[in-house]
Amino acid sequence: MDTLPFGDVDLLDFVVSKGTPCYIHDGPTIAAWNRHLRASLTTHLALSRMVGATPNPHLLRWMQPHLDGLSVASGVELRLAISAGMHPQRLDFLAPGKRDAELELAIGSGLGSISLESATELERIDHIGRRLGRKAVLALRIHLRSPTHDSGDNSGPTRPEYHPCPGFDLDQGAALIKALGSRSGCRYGGLYFNFNTSSLRADPDSRTINPNTEPMLDGFRQALATIAELAQMTEQWPERVIFAKCPVLPSHAEKHIQDKVALTRDLATLWATFKAEHKPPAVSGILEMDPSLGPMTTLHVARVVATRQAGTMTCCILDDEIPPHLPAGCAINLSNPDGTPPVPVLLTGLRTSDLLEQNNGIFMPMPQVGDYIGIYQDGGYTAKSSHFFSHLTCAEYLIDGPEHVRTIRHVLDPSRLGVPP
Repeated sequence: MDTLPFGDVDLLDFVVSKGTPCYIHDGPTIAAWNRHLRASLTTHLALSRMVGATPNPHLLRWMQPHLDGLSVASGVELRLAISAGMHPQRLDFLAPGKRDAELELAIGSGLGSISLESATELERIDHIGRRLGRKAVLALRIHLRSPTHDSGDNSGPTRPEYHPCPGFDLDQGAALIKALGSRSGCRYGGLYFNFNTSSLRADPDSRTINPNTEPMLDGFRQALATIAELAQMTEQWPERVIFAKCPVLPSHAEKHIQDKVALTRDLATLWATFKAEHKPPAVSGILEMDPSLGPMTTLHVARVVATRQAGTMTCCILDDEIPPHLPAGCAINLSNPDGTPPVPVLLTGLRTSDLLEQNNGIFMPMPQVGDYIGIYQDGGYTAKSSHFFSHLTCAEYLIDGPEHVRTIRHVLDPSRLGVPP
């Protein structure tokens, strides 16, 4: 695999001088990817992103011009979004289990919307809103009907519909919308649909994501039909509709990249057609993207500290935690990128369980102790549990070009932990 430009910076020289572990973000590629997505949405849908997927405040601030809004899932994320310069009215608080202090902060800040996930939460929000003298703007989380699956010959029993997550079905949502008119601490402002990966399973009992975009489009059409049905039942149109966690498509392969751009364009077309057909009052459609910053826009770099033979493959132990599942073609030996022939390599880091989940290995030129291994990611961070082991925080760098490298997170000073350098 060839390295990405990363502002034409020599990545090997860079990581040798900076040290590992670290994350390197390719600024120009991230910006171009976001411009591409916004262009595919035209002016029909706004582009939003989860703060939790970009928790670095410097990176979040740098991304502001490329986004129309942000979604938060905690009070910490809310403060982070506001400190990064995002106007509160462009923020949506989308999370179950909100604490009273978080609701006070959200209502007091005047957020664009706060998701309503349960009847109990409604009472708490209304109480806090009345106490603060402000009306919280609620976005009701509405369930999409679960797809039913038959035995294959259309003669067997179907899987019963159930909703293991918070939120409301159609009738419950309609009743709540009608009842909200009498509340003094909150009001009906919008709807919230969550497109999680279960809607894209090739099979409901499988962990394999269906690369076909049709399930996503079907779910979106179902959401649009639900909006229209709720408006007819309540005689009220939402001001804001949030389509969250979409499109949840793999972004490692070129075909999937093309699929994602095509899918966002199709979603924008469906939304525009829906508005033209029903002619609702001013309704804003917000598409919250999945965690991806773009295809292969971040490189997580770690150093090989030991190797051992594991059957027919070489196991490399790295000096940082790595993802438990590594797709083919996602890693590169920066110290020997052009070496031949590539061999299957098992990569493991702080957790030995990582080794067991890579069944087929990653192909690359044979690594040696001291080599630097880069793991390409699409902007999301490796799932970290390293704070349990008292390991040092990863440094992060944002590269805009050879002369524009920003350190956006420093390595934690070991002396602050009482650890010798």
